[in-house]
Amino acid sequence: MSRIDSGKRRSSLYAGTTKVIVGLVAVVVVKVELEGGVALEFSDMSDTLTESMKNGTNFPQATAKDSGRVSRARPPKKSRTGTDAGRDPGPLDSPVWKSVELWACLFVAASFRYFELGLKPPHFDEGINGHFVMQLWQVGRHDYDPTNFHGPLYFYLLHFAEVIGGRGVEVFRFMNAGLAMLLVISLRGLHREVGVAGRWAGWALAVSPAFVFYGRYAIHETLFILGQVFYWKGRLQWRLWSQNFVPESGPGMSPRHATMWMVLGAWIMICTKETFFIFMGTVLIAELMWSPMLKLLRQSPGLIEGGLKAGASPKALSWRHLSAEQKSELGGLLILGVMAWAAMFTGFFTDWSGLGKFFEAFNVWSKTGQSGSGHEKPWWYWLAALFDYEWPMLVGLVLSPWIVLARSKSPQADLLRLSVLIGFGHWLAYTLIPYKTPWLIMNFWPLLLAWPPHFLNSTRFPKAPRLVLGVASLLILASAIWSARLNFAHFVDRRERYVYVQTSMDYRRMMTALEELVKRHPQRRSDAIVVAIKDPWPLPYELSLFPRMRYAFGAEIGDGRHKVDDASLILLDVKDAAAAELKLRQSGREIRVLRFQIRDAYDAGVAIVDMSLWDADLVDRWDEELRRWGPFETGREWWP
Repeated sequence: MSRIDSGKRRSSLYAGTTKVIVGLVAVVVVKVELEGGVALEFSDMSDTLTESMKNGTNFPQATAKDSGRVSRARPPKKSRTGTDAGRDPGPLDSPVWKSVELWACLFVAASFRYFELGLKPPHFDEGINGHFVMQLWQVGRHDYDPTNFHGPLYFYLLHFAEVIGGRGVEVFRFMNAGLAMLLVISLRGLHREVGVAGRWAGWALAVSPAFVFYGRYAIHETLFILGQVFYWKGRLQWRLWSQNFVPESGPGMSPRHATMWMVLGAWIMICTKETFFIFMGTVLIAELMWSPMLKLLRQSPGLIEGGLKAGASPKALSWRHLSAEQKSELGGLLILGVMAWAAMFTGFFTDWSGLGKFFEAFNVWSKTGQSGSGHEKPWWYWLAALFDYEWPMLVGLVLSPWIVLARSKSPQADLLRLSVLIGFGHWLAYTLIPYKTPWLIMNFWPLLLAWPPHFLNSTRFPKAPRLVLGVASLLILASAIWSARLNFAHFVDRRERYVYVQTSMDYRRMMTALEELVKRHPQRRSDAIVVAIKDPWPLPYELSLFPRMRYAFGAEIGDGRHKVDDASLILLDVKDAAAAELKLRQSGREIRVLRFQIRDAYDAGVAIVDMSLWDADLVDRWDEELRRWGPFETGREWWP
């Protein structure tokens, strides 16, 4: 009972910690970006679009005014680039405030991603990833399998994590949480390319239920999305360089840095998941339709005087404006990227058949994507998921037509609109594909850029910017609360859409008891463990440290063909449990039979324990926890 009492005390600590984190989100987010400039303007979209099409003019330009505030005369300021040129910076526009806001965002993101990383039982995919890491230790390279639908890069990163931190799922998760933090930083870093919306998107992603939930798992998706952000950052820098644009802070855009980001991002995506072609295809389609769409809307790319290099003309730059040295540099970066790709898929140039297998994977995946392979979902699945969890992203999806059709006042706003168009394209593509797993919702990240704090015309709606700022802050705060609920209380609840192919708490309780037994009696590690369940993941990785762990068919145990006289623990499917239990009791062994359901969508099984090899108090405590809570109950009833 002392464990239960301590669990209640920990629950109170968790509740208090969550309140502190959520309170910090409330305080900081409500204030953040009050200085955000007017990136896009909507002057009654229906009227202006009609007027523009009739008269052949651009959308009427409104003057960004101070939203109803009494302003005192100030000396003229140096013209600034971006969306509010010449605006006097307020106290929240100061470097000190921006630094505080950045570190607050990172603190909140880290709290969600690192706190109690071992709380959730290992996921099905984490067990498989661990198995591939074991092969890396044995063979020294990853042998690429086109039917696995995952490239080698993530397995090498997990292997590196084991080299640094030791063996275990929590070590994998620590590395993945680091990638998740880098993803938050990278999305915020887009503020140089798309303006203040990048910082808001960083806050939304920091507390997003999906990005937190899957950022706390050791699965491929976080790394894959990081590659997308890197690639798109480079592509945006290319477009800004072509317009001679210089951001407010930092160096100007250069082809070298833009290409480095694109090559790095493409390499990460290609070497992580074969579905990179969906992202690349969506980007290509969006960019091909962008210029015709601007012509249809009688718009031209946003070029403002403050965004041009000194003495430069607004004439667009292109490949032919590069010097021979610059072209040589870019060619070298592309060659380096190809070599890095080949190294990954050939086991560092030891198995050249991996290159052929890489292209073979597309044929395999196209069939899987259409058939669903047991993961088929209806077309409205993503709308339901967005409504259940991702409210900022849902607002972005709803606002995306208005954002895309708005008239831009700067190159940054142009690129924000293009980014939102790509986010909408991702949603549409994954809606049409029958194959749907919940973590794929992370691919809609560009929709987080669709709701900058000021998107209404401040001359017609003087209070609109502050209203939108308040709504956006409430959405982020609500998202943080819902994320805390999902990640720290309902992380194995089968009613939650994100809890998918999830290992149960029965598994965690069994492993806790087994680890305690080995801690008390190290010689018990050499006892035999028999796994006779049909689909054992993640057991193969977790039990691989027990040298006498073996697999069997449950029916063979029941009829005596498979001897288990040396086994201290036997795991069985429910259909084979009765016969095996009868056989063991007839042999005179003292056994205990406990419930063991390995994960959702899987029939309950049993764990048979040889009491001559186990401490009775361990088994009693294990049995008490099973009786107190169900397979998918965490014991954290403090959060409804």
